[in-house]
Amino acid sequence: MNGKTFFSAWIQFIDGFVSDRMKGGKTLSQLWHERSAWTHGTIGPAHARCAESPFGDHLVGHAKYRLDERPWRYQKECRSFDLVLTRHANMPLPYLWTQQEQAYWDAQFRPEALDIVIEQEDSCGIAWQEMLKLVHVRASLKVLVTYASDVNGRGISIDRSAVHIENTKVMFQGMIQRSWEACPENAATEYVLIIGQLDERSEQPEVLWHAWSWAANGAEAKELCALEACERCG
Repeated sequence: MNGKTFFSAWIQFIDGFVSDRMKGGKTLSQLWHERSAWTHGTIGPAHARCAESPFGDHLVGHAKYRLDERPWRYQKECRSFDLVLTRHANMPLPYLWTQQEQAYWDAQFRPEALDIVIEQEDSCGIAWQEMLKLVHVRASLKVLVTYASDVNGRGISIDRSAVHIENTKVMFQGMIQRSWEACPENAATEYVLIIGQLDERSEQPEVLWHAWSWAANGAEAKELCALEACERCG
């Protein structure tokens, strides 16, 4: 899975999540500001096990995103990361273990390699903590989902929120570059930054999503969109 496909999967999942909650009587603004409920309904609650992350289930079970080549598995809070996904092939039976011990081993989540690592942080202002965690770990795809200041009629302008977004993007790119210079990782590694922003300037609030990806060296930010066919972002 690459960054563009991941972003498309995220947008599709969030659209369904928001739609379901609004049918239950929630407004978009209420849903957006209930951060604990938002986290539980997306990435899942802290220390959840397999099948307890709604977005994890969405990725693993959706053939469109090519994670249905069984068995794919995920775990919450693996090595302190919010959500980790890996293929079963990355969890071979330990040396000298017998086949009779396979069932016990299959109940564990101890991959030798990580395919997708996801961190979610409520605020861009403190997302640097999750950025550090991501540049310190090896994985094929490393994703940070965070949130900028809302745009509304209470003194927070679109320009001010845009500054938060740009600063977060520049900070993440700088960390990726410096980490690469100090200790290069697999050149096929991809980083993704997704920033959500609630726009309440009209009577019908909407969520705006901004996303970029970088190669392992962080040399160039590539803007992503959620459209399956897009010449601009490939």
